[in-house]
Amino acid sequence: LLISRTNEMFFSTVQGCLIRGRRLPSGNWQWTSSRPAGPSVWAVDAGGEIWRLTTGGRLWRMTGPQPVRVEIPEAAGLINHMTADAAGRLWLGTEHQLLMQTGGQFQAVPPPASESELSVAEIFPARNGALWVAANEKLWKWEDGDWRLNAGPWPVRQPPMRMLLEDSEGNLWFSQYGAGLLLLNSDGQRLTGTPRHGLPDDRVRC
Repeated sequence: LLISRTNEMFFSTVQGCLIRGRRLPSGNWQWTSSRPAGPSVWAVDAGGEIWRLTTGGRLWRMTGPQPVRVEIPEAAGLINHMTADAAGRLWLGTEHQLLMQTGGQFQAVPPPASESELSVAEIFPARNGALWVAANEKLWKWEDGDWRLNAGPWPVRQPPMRMLLEDSEGNLWFSQYGAGLLLLNSDGQRLTGTPRHGLPDDRVRC
């Protein structure tokens, strides 16, 4: 469930139908729904705009009565992932680039010196403004406008890793259904939790 800067409510069903609610002057709510579009990724930027990434890498800005399709530079390829950082800046991970929102445009971030391009699978934001970027089957840390750390292998996973939360010490906790828990600290060190480590079950949902 997300609320836009105009106080509209958005949520999607398991089938990918978009449900949109708007409060009328009478005090009643008006609800509209769209056709199924498959699983979606949602984000809210610093201006309160709601963004939706749908199956096939299609990016939409939920502005006005109808969603607006947003195009990105052709060289970036398809969009694989989307997130907003602690400041509300939108980030897109694509087949060939990491893109950051700059004004009304998306600008490519130069890849690490060791890489000619970045095939970004997932992006995980931290509260301090840093980003963990899973790309080229490695895990990278982007912080203060530069690539600070290569934290080693991070293979493309099915089902994908899902970030659950960031704790008070800055550790990120992830789950992969059927593979237990993963803890990632700010230095890139990782610890796993499975039934072999005392976890009651390896199927963690939340």
